Amino acid sequence: MLARSAGEAGSGGRLPGRRLVPWLAGGRRATLGDWPAGAGAGRARGLLLTLWLVLATSSAQAGEPFSRQVELHPDHPVGTRYMEVALCGALALAAVEVEGVRVGGLSGLAWDRRRQRLEALSDRGHLFELRLRWRRGRLVAAEVLRAVALRGPEGAPLVGAEADAEGLALVVSRWRGRRRTELFVSFEQRPRVWRFGLDGRFLREEPLPALWTEVTAYRGPNLALEAVAWHSRWGLVFGGEAPLRGQPRQTLPLGAAGGETWQLAASAAVEESGLVDLAPWRDGALLLLERGYVASTGRTVISLSRWTPRPPRGASEAPQATDRLVVLDSAEGWAIDNFEGLAALPGGRVLLVSDDNESARQRTLLLCLRPLGRRGASWRRAQPSAKGRARRAHAVIAGSTSTPTGQ
Repeated sequence: MLARSAGEAGSGGRLPGRRLVPWLAGGRRATLGDWPAGAGAGRARGLLLTLWLVLATSSAQAGEPFSRQVELHPDHPVGTRYMEVALCGALALAAVEVEGVRVGGLSGLAWDRRRQRLEALSDRGHLFELRLRWRRGRLVAAEVLRAVALRGPEGAPLVGAEADAEGLALVVSRWRGRRRTELFVSFEQRPRVWRFGLDGRFLREEPLPALWTEVTAYRGPNLALEAVAWHSRWGLVFGGEAPLRGQPRQTLPLGAAGGETWQLAASAAVEESGLVDLAPWRDGALLLLERGYVASTGRTVISLSRWTPRPPRGASEAPQATDRLVVLDSAEGWAIDNFEGLAALPGGRVLLVSDDNESARQRTLLLCLRPLGRRGASWRRAQPSAKGRARRAHAVIAGSTSTPTGQ
């Protein structure tokens, strides 16, 4: 089923109603009283009632807008600056069903520049494709186009702990002389990174250093491999939600497929802040999304920072600092939720998505931010050298040539 956004629907921002409930000549709708009495009347009325309930439910969902614009702070509306970012839009997404799959539990994002689509990953092992609408540089609506299930090597949809997908990265590869879009997906409870096609088809498992594939190296199965990104220099980069065993608290652990490891200092805004996503940024930097939650008070703290990976100096190196761009704190009036997904878009825009945990008490929010420079202007991309352009244009990943999007 196609659930359209408020901006692209009919009158009032809703989908046109599906006039499928039976009607009589002259435009009057049928009622149970229109059915004749006698033999078979009870069965006919039962069939009509069943049909009416099914179609009424379909029409109600069709009439619900998939997205609506929201403000997350009364003093900081869309279009204003807060800390080192400009707010460029916020949407609340409805928990509609698409092809039998509920939109929710979103944990990862990736922008497909060629197709102008946003890929959203759920922690139940489903991939949703969204089309975004912009007006004067601001995010105003979204439309969900399709849903596909991630499938394992045998072709069956992933289920249970095998489907606990958390991080998403998109690359465009050359395979046998043709370009194709591929997705890296990181899984938490059984730590690994698999590569998929846009249709959810399994392509292959990515080789990772043994440290990152052993769940015992993490502080728990639900605090394991969380984030993944493709970096122009370091290739596949990934991170755990919490410090690895033996690492100090308030540390963000990162690694690369080549064996490099880094420790970064977590946000000091809350006692426990964990890494939830990564995204490639300009000039070789990475964006890091952190989330902190205080169970006793319900306080949620979301932090976005920028960091440029350098060659690590060894395990004894002190946690590196990051360039903090913004901190959103529910204790300071921000109506935020459980943000887990991050994607960088062309034009210096960044999207964050929240995981509603498939709970009626939470929301799926899609937030647009634009990191700013020191003088309040958007960061401008430096022009790379000819050698740098060539290096970025063709990076070899496991036998295929790939270039990252959204950088």
